Amino acid sequence: MGMDNIVGAYVHMDEKTPHVHIAWTPVVTKPNGKPSFSYKSMMTRGKYRALHKELAKRVEGKLGYPVEIELSEDRQKEKVLSSVPQDKLDAARAAIEAEYVQPALDKRDEIEAECARAAERLESLQEEARLVEEEIEGLDLRGEEIKSRIGRIEEERRGVEEEADREGRAARERAEKLERKLEEVEGRGAECREAIERNKELERRARKRTAFLEKWISRFK
Repeated sequence: MGMDNIVGAYVHMDEKTPHVHIAWTPVVTKPNGKPSFSYKSMMTRGKYRALHKELAKRVEGKLGYPVEIELSEDRQKEKVLSSVPQDKLDAARAAIEAEYVQPALDKRDEIEAECARAAERLESLQEEARLVEEEIEGLDLRGEEIKSRIGRIEEERRGVEEEADREGRAARERAEKLERKLEEVEGRGAECREAIERNKELERRARKRTAFLEKWISRFK
């Protein structure tokens, strides 16, 4: 990699450890002389190792004391484990598996079985809830139907009451008219009786006068 590959470089001084970011392009020249992007051919594992060594040497020359390249946590574990014999690693893995892994797997199976039972129970409860909801909906519909029937009955009752009230008023009016007619008839009956009595009195007087006249006339015969 040369200067032609570098796009930019940025130094960060605002973090815990000052560092630099270098942006570059992995452009190589093919055997046919044409340029091409090829990160693998430019940055091989050997080049990284050489870069680390060269970087450590240059930093040591600047600081005056030996330095090491800081590895990630996973890489550090791999480096430590690589120095342990394989048989000991296998024994340690077996012990760890027997003490921690297998109980964890057994517990996982137990939890999965419990989750399956809980899922079945949940499904049963959901079905039961659905049936209850359907029953409630049916009751609501029946309630609405009953309310509608009660409304119709109330409306009919009001209609009957109104009709009975109208008929009652009409009956009272007819009764009042009949009562007035009866009073009128009774008044006329009294007048008729008085007229009859007067006629009877006049007839008696007429008979008396006739008898008197007949008697008086007979005296001259």
